[in-house]
Amino acid sequence: MKFIALIESPLQLLQIIEYANIKKKVNYKLLIRLNNCAKNNRQMESLIELFSIDDSNVVRLKNKSAVVVCYLMYFMWAGRAVIGDENSGVYRVLKYVLPPSRIIFLDDGVATLSSKSKLKRFTIFHTKDSINNEFLHVSEKISKSSKGAGEEKVIFVGGKLSEAGICSKEDYFLYLRYVLNEIKEAGEGKVLYIPHRGEYNYKDFFTKKNCNIFNVEIYENNLPVELIALEKRIRIKHVVSFFSTAMFSMAMIYKDANFVFYELPHNDIQCRKEAIVKLYEFIRDQGFRLLPIACVK
Repeated sequence: MKFIALIESPLQLLQIIEYANIKKKVNYKLLIRLNNCAKNNRQMESLIELFSIDDSNVVRLKNKSAVVVCYLMYFMWAGRAVIGDENSGVYRVLKYVLPPSRIIFLDDGVATLSSKSKLKRFTIFHTKDSINNEFLHVSEKISKSSKGAGEEKVIFVGGKLSEAGICSKEDYFLYLRYVLNEIKEAGEGKVLYIPHRGEYNYKDFFTKKNCNIFNVEIYENNLPVELIALEKRIRIKHVVSFFSTAMFSMAMIYKDANFVFYELPHNDIQCRKEAIVKLYEFIRDQGFRLLPIACVK
C-alpha cells in the first residue's frame, strides 16, 4: 500500500521510519516541511542519512501553501495520509478535503494524551483503536550500532521551560542546580545535558565553572535524543528530565536504564498548569519514578 506522510519534526520522522518498517511499505513519499529552526531541520536530514532513506522518496518544502498543494497531489497518488501533528497549520487546511478513514496520525509530544480526535493513530501511548509503536526497528538499529560502546553516562534531557513561559529563567536555574546536585551526591558520574531544540537559556547556567562543579558535558545532538547512545557511542545508565516526551520513547528503547522525572513545584508553574499537573499524574500512573524538587528560594 502506498502512503504520503507529512513530517515536521525529527520525532515524527523517527516514527514514520518505524511505521514504514512495521508495515513493510516501501512505496511512499515523505513531505518534509522545513522551518526556521536549523537544529530541527538538521536532525531530520541526519535521520534520512542514517536510515538510508531514498532521497527520491523525500520532498522538502517550506512554504505552507506549497506544502498543502504538494500533499494533495501525492494523496491522489497514494490514497492514504499519515499526519505528524493534528494541530499543524497544514493539517488545518487538509482536514477539509482528506477523508478521515484514510488518515493515520503520529504522536506529537504528549498532545496525544489530550487529543479529542477519534482517528486512528500510530502511537507509543496505548489508546483506543491505535496501532502500537514499540520502536522495535529503532531499538534494533541502536543495539547493532552500539556494540562495544564506551563510557556509561547519565542523560539529562533538557526542556524549553523558561523559553515557553512555563517557569521563570531564575526558577529553571534553581531546578537545574537541585537535580544536578542530587545526581552529584548520589555519585552517578558524568552527566550529558542535551538541550531541547528550542532551548537557549541553559547557556547562561552552564558556565565552565558550573559544568566543572556538576561534572556536566553539554551536547548539541545531531540526531533525536532517542538515538543518543548510537550517536555518542555511550552506554546509558540513568535518564532524568522534568517532563520531556522523549522520556517515554527512550524508556521503550533503553530498557536497562533508570528513568526519573523531577516534578516542578506547582505554585511556580506560570502557564499550562492544568495540563502539566495532569501529565505528572499520567507519569505516576505509568510507573515512572517522579520525585519532587525541594529547593528553597
